[in-house]
Amino acid sequence: MLRACGQNVTNRLGRYRRRQVMVLALALLLCCGLIHRGRAEDTFTYRYEKYQEGDGRIGVETHSGSFDVSLRPWLSFKGEVVNDAVSGATPTGQPAAGATPAGSYGNTYYGQSFDVAHMKDNRMGGFGEPTFTFGANRISTQFSYSGESDYISRGVALNYSRDFNQKNTTLNIGWSHDFDTIEQGNSPYSTLFENGNLKKDADEFIIGVNQLLGPKTILTANFEVGYANGYLGDPYKGFWFYDGSGNPESRPGQRTKEIVYASLTQFITPLDASVEGSYRFYTDTFGVTAHTVSLAWYQKLGRQVVVAPSFRYYFQTAADFYHVTLPGYFNAHAPDTFLPGDMLPDGNIQPELPRYYSADYRLSQLQSMTIGVSINWKVAEHFSIDAAYERYIMQGLDGVTDQGVYPNANVFTVGARVTF
Repeated sequence: MLRACGQNVTNRLGRYRRRQVMVLALALLLCCGLIHRGRAEDTFTYRYEKYQEGDGRIGVETHSGSFDVSLRPWLSFKGEVVNDAVSGATPTGQPAAGATPAGSYGNTYYGQSFDVAHMKDNRMGGFGEPTFTFGANRISTQFSYSGESDYISRGVALNYSRDFNQKNTTLNIGWSHDFDTIEQGNSPYSTLFENGNLKKDADEFIIGVNQLLGPKTILTANFEVGYANGYLGDPYKGFWFYDGSGNPESRPGQRTKEIVYASLTQFITPLDASVEGSYRFYTDTFGVTAHTVSLAWYQKLGRQVVVAPSFRYYFQTAADFYHVTLPGYFNAHAPDTFLPGDMLPDGNIQPELPRYYSADYRLSQLQSMTIGVSINWKVAEHFSIDAAYERYIMQGLDGVTDQGVYPNANVFTVGARVTF
């Protein structure tokens, strides 16, 4: 099972899913002129999602059920259970057997020459989150769990929010911590697990504000800092040196990230619609800097239907340690076989090799676009259904990495919500 790639896919789908639900709910409130801070109805939501990359690549089928109920005037509880079935093929970071490098000390290989690994796994996850309300103050605590064949993640989170300015301004402050355990599973690199399972810990801190600028305009602004340490690589990703030895990639054991996010939602009365635009800036100590711009239009049709076309563009720079391949001879089992300055079997001199290196295409310079449309139909007073389609396109920009490693995908979503 190729855990890390599957986890990356499902994390991305999870973000799409949560964002779609929150934004569509906000759009419905705007379209109906119901912007307020009162307690909503209790809800139960079921959602099915199908993510499928082209050319037999990764596919994910997701079933999720979530609820949000009020138990007392001062206590509410929400939760979710998710099941992901992941299968397909994904690049390993190494060239295919017999691939021809571009020269003895080249940094690329030509054509459809990347190696792939086939995977199949099932992930179960979920969270529970009670919220305590004391006047204008709300405190939420969350406990989460995600488990698959070789990766276990447990998380805790704490969030505080307070309303100001007659509930037109809301301040949010949050913290979360994840405790992850990585097992060997089918990883071909047993040297990584000589001392047992691998560990990873991650903390994230966020402060943000939701501001009602007018009866038809909402501004959201967040700043987030994250810190992770432990094993931050992928135990299934390999790296190719000139000697052709199969080696695991090597990434730093610490990473700090900063994120700035802002969105503006505007209700347009003459068109009975709303529009939301957002921008997200990301940077980390891996050397990755990213920009995300998105735009969504929510059009009310009649009294019961909302249609929402959307567009998202993403760009990132490459990590400092991203390489397709490196010159020289290296063996993870005997790293001192050839030292810098030694004569190699081909007559060249062994160069100084970097400490960190990865050929994971997700760390390269790239861009992606997502074009989609969703529809929500309020069938009855307490029952609604929704459906969505998204086309996801990724493209490498460094002129070196094989374009074939970058996936294109279709994402289909259907769901239903009951209020009571």
